[in-house]
Amino acid sequence: MKLAFIVPKTHTHLLTKLVGQFSQIEITPIIYDAIFDIPFCIEGRQQEFDQLLFLGETAKLYTQTKITPSIPWEFVEHSHAGCLNYLFQLTLQGHNIYHLVTDIQDHQLVFDIYEELGIPLDQTHIVFAPVYDFNEAYIEETLQFFKAQYRFNKDIACLTKYAKVYEPLKKLGYPVACVVPTLLDIYNSLQKVYTTYLFTVSRDSQFVIIYVGIDDFKNDRLPYTERNEYQGMLENVNVIKHIYDLSVEIESPVFHVTEQLFMFFTSRDIIERRTRGLEDFSMFETIRENTASTISVSIGFGKTAIEAQYHARIGLNRARHGGGNRIYLVYDLHHIYTPIDRQPEPHPNISNEFLEISQRTGIGALTISHLHSFILQAGKNEFTTAEIADFLKITPRSAARMINKLLEKGYCFEVGKKYQRKTGRPSANSAFLRLSSMAWRFP
Repeated sequence: MKLAFIVPKTHTHLLTKLVGQFSQIEITPIIYDAIFDIPFCIEGRQQEFDQLLFLGETAKLYTQTKITPSIPWEFVEHSHAGCLNYLFQLTLQGHNIYHLVTDIQDHQLVFDIYEELGIPLDQTHIVFAPVYDFNEAYIEETLQFFKAQYRFNKDIACLTKYAKVYEPLKKLGYPVACVVPTLLDIYNSLQKVYTTYLFTVSRDSQFVIIYVGIDDFKNDRLPYTERNEYQGMLENVNVIKHIYDLSVEIESPVFHVTEQLFMFFTSRDIIERRTRGLEDFSMFETIRENTASTISVSIGFGKTAIEAQYHARIGLNRARHGGGNRIYLVYDLHHIYTPIDRQPEPHPNISNEFLEISQRTGIGALTISHLHSFILQAGKNEFTTAEIADFLKITPRSAARMINKLLEKGYCFEVGKKYQRKTGRPSANSAFLRLSSMAWRFP
């Protein structure tokens, strides 16, 4: 692992103590004088490393306002033990820690430390620095805050997390200590960073095998004729076309396992990006929407390709035994998840005419059949696109695309549009649907 450790010049002594402590991490120190110099120090260099580690949170937050992270960024968190150590040093030096002035903005952290020391808060007077806008004037404003507090009461102890504040106050003889992460804090952060790195590498390189099986077509829906056999062949070609479109979507070649089973080989990173974190599987639903077939999908994960394939087969068997038209995610034998667990809908009778319309328009024959049933039930032949979308349980945009396909082939025609006035654009209710109403006719 290659790590860039962003460290201020005043704390470079910490680097020498890290040499040889983490043989599995190649640490490259990036030294800066002031926080505002960090963006110039790392600009254009992120691709050289796996992660960046900042010595403090403020440095990280400021740098993020100037440069967009392209790799993970972390910072060393201050522990209670570190802060306790510096308060103890102030006490040994004879300073009054019951009257504390600090620029640490984590108030609860400070309160917890006093509680661990056994000092009741009602016996203390703790003054926190205001939250200034972090810019080039921030350090000077914080410095002036400490000076003002010291002029008001010299029987105080000052605790700062900025070396640029600590140094001038120390030169002036102020009772001040600078909170620097301890070596233990740094070790813990490095271990955390390395663990996260290993997890990410393992996760991104995890193998993923996807099986897409075409569910059995119910032959008893149609009487056997040569025409029906021909229509079935065309339907199969239509499904395979969409499966190949899917291969482009998930950046994977298609492997024909059988005539009705296809396999894809991809990575977890790709499949998560294409499904929005394994939540959106609409790309598989496209096959169902545009063909007369349904599919069973299984996504198997594994540390090896063989393990992923084994898990994918388990998911495919479950999908098919469940009636088909399902998706299963299989991580291992104990973690099997189905984001879409939809019972297959009963198939209406599919006539030759509907199959022909499906082949000419690219719309699934089942969808055509559902639409025809809707027209018969409604007892009319004029519908808005919104009505069609509601009945088919699809988006208005999908309904509009389907209508355009039917229009192109002459299976429906536009009756009219709803306008707000004699001139101007269609109303919002109809404009985005492209068609306000239509009449349908079938051969």
